[in-house]
Amino acid sequence: MQQYLYRDFVANLAKRFDAVLQEIQVEYNFEFGPEFEVAICKVLRRTLPQQFGICRGFVVDKSGELAGDDIIVFDQMRFPTLRALDRIDYSQKEYVPIDAVYAYLRLSTR
Repeated sequence: MQQYLYRDFVANLAKRFDAVLQEIQVEYNFEFGPEFEVAICKVLRRTLPQQFGICRGFVVDKSGELAGDDIIVFDQMRFPTLRALDRIDYSQKEYVPIDAVYAYLRLSTR
């Protein structure tokens, strides 16, 4: 039997992702799109420390230019989102200052 570090953290995380995706696929028969993005946000929220914010939306630079339209992981302890929406409602899209962004996850092939 393979022994992984940190009490099989990575293996258990992979199982969580798989379970959430299976649940959505059974209920909605989804493709890449909003349902998939919301599912990924929920799994990330359960996994990442609270200092990391997770949302769907756009990155905004200081001149107001927008980029992206997928999942953003950002520093929510130092930077608020610009729309200040409910932090656990992943159905609405946010605007995140570029200085706050840790990661941008493009999940679809649009």
